[in-house]
Amino acid sequence: MNIIFKFKSIFKKELAKEPIQDYQFIIHHQRATDRVFFGPFKNYEELNKFFQNSKNSGVQHCVEILISPTCPKEQYWYNPPKYLEENHSYLFQNSD
Repeated sequence: MNIIFKFKSIFKKELAKEPIQDYQFIIHHQRATDRVFFGPFKNYEELNKFFQNSKNSGVQHCVEILISPTCPKEQYWYNPPKYLEENHSYLFQNSD
């Protein structure tokens, strides 16, 4: 079985169980030889609970956002300039 096909079928099953949030957070922890990721966390409250646990106090972290593949295009954090110009033309108007 093709690994991509397998991933897609697993993803569809998970999506059918519970809708995936458009955005979630992960913690990126870098060590001398590798990187470790914790999460995903649904919101900042979950992140705070993670750090309130004393065993996680040594995590040197960077919080990163995950964007779901099911997120609507207009909600992406990055949109191509053509899309922005067509749908948000006020961003391209002169301030004169």
